[in-house]
Amino acid sequence: MGILTLIKSWFGNSSSVQAPVKTVVEEKKQEEVTITTTVPTVTAQPNVTTTTPKAYCFKCRSKVEIQNPMDKITKNGKIGIQGTCPNCGAKVFKLGKA
Repeated sequence: MGILTLIKSWFGNSSSVQAPVKTVVEEKKQEEVTITTTVPTVTAQPNVTTTTPKAYCFKCRSKVEIQNPMDKITKNGKIGIQGTCPNCGAKVFKLGKA
């Protein structure tokens, strides 16, 4: 028995064989969503004081404010602040951001 005769036997002896009809599901359109944000205005506050970072000076053996602080990255990739001691002029270093 050939394939064509097998198909004809399933659908009857009609000479035309119809394929099953696929139903197409309509895709839902995505709705456009607009998001509006407001940017808050920042006003300067006169009572805010900036603090200079402090580090330990090994020469003076005390904690001092760093003069001329500069961001540095060590050889192993850690972030720190390097500057000078205001009392003796030695280099001081503090790991981490201020």
